[in-house]
Amino acid sequence: MLIAEYGRMGGTRTYFKQLVGFYLRQHCVLNVVRLGPTRDPEMDDFLRSHMVRFVDVAEVSKRAGCMPGGHSLGLLSRRDLREEASDFLRFAQRQRTDLVVASAGTPGKFLGAVGAAPVGLYFLHTYPHGPRASLFGTLVMPDALPKSALLIAVSSYARDRTLTSWRLGSRSRDVRFLYSTAGPRAPRTRRGNEVPLVLTVGHVEPYKGPFDWIEIAKNVVSQRGLQATRFVWAGEGSLLEPCRRRVEKLGLEDRVHFVGRVNDVAPLYEDCTIYLQPSRTESLGLGVLDASRRGIPAVVTDAGGLPEVVSTGVSGVVYRGNRMEEGAGAVMNLLYDASRRESMGTAALSWYATRFSPELWEENLLALNRWPGS
Repeated sequence: MLIAEYGRMGGTRTYFKQLVGFYLRQHCVLNVVRLGPTRDPEMDDFLRSHMVRFVDVAEVSKRAGCMPGGHSLGLLSRRDLREEASDFLRFAQRQRTDLVVASAGTPGKFLGAVGAAPVGLYFLHTYPHGPRASLFGTLVMPDALPKSALLIAVSSYARDRTLTSWRLGSRSRDVRFLYSTAGPRAPRTRRGNEVPLVLTVGHVEPYKGPFDWIEIAKNVVSQRGLQATRFVWAGEGSLLEPCRRRVEKLGLEDRVHFVGRVNDVAPLYEDCTIYLQPSRTESLGLGVLDASRRGIPAVVTDAGGLPEVVSTGVSGVVYRGNRMEEGAGAVMNLLYDASRRESMGTAALSWYATRFSPELWEENLLALNRWPGS
């Protein structure tokens, strides 16, 4: 049974599809329980085309992954988890489930469900942080992670933060990390338009730093020789319209664009000169991985797992978070230096192949799966 939380776009959605493919290749009979957009024809068609049985999470448990709930701070309580576990156990028994795999973008969602079978895997695509996570770790986590379950983070940084925030030191063997993949290497057939393009792909949310991105863009396009540079952010989110208004207020609408959701981002990567990720919180960064597999150098903050994706000075530049002048300087230096961009792009391809290829992801995921009876 594969239980997944995902949005209309982003890494959790991509990862869910990858997990579906992986378990079908292992000849598993797959039952999917998902928490996604209310109307999602694209995902419905994807699952049907793979002949996968699926239900929405409300059909299994109205409490499943409830957040907020159970606590005044919006935390899962032990009672929430017990009730969620009971609902999923009944469902799993009806389906004769041997393995439960949960893929969550919100810390704590589906945690009670992974104990509904003899073996459970819990993929967490972010990491718990802040006072809520600390309180949850103190009050709930000592008993929340089933003894049969393995918790898998997407970066070394995320694993360490999860161990600390959820106070899992005594169970450190049950918390691993597995790097995500963005697909096979895909070196570009062309090196962009005559006008340089600085690209970002992701949710337009505070943790991604979109207003920092605008500040970097403003500094870059104000420089002599770089006025023609285009900045494009593809993605949707709560800050999309505020960011568009900020760009208009600064008079940058000819060069700085928030284009909203883009179903096919491949043409944008084809035209991309530099990939920019100014995140304030980031477990790994699928957009950066996508740039790396295409041989595009990246400029990223030192947030979370981003330094594990970009080898600074080799495949791109890592700058200190909230230091927009450093980020702008790194972008400008690369825009002025075509040979350095080329060498960094080549290094990015090599770095991706050795750490993030789909073959390596599948090999490592297979090693983490503890099949019943094995």
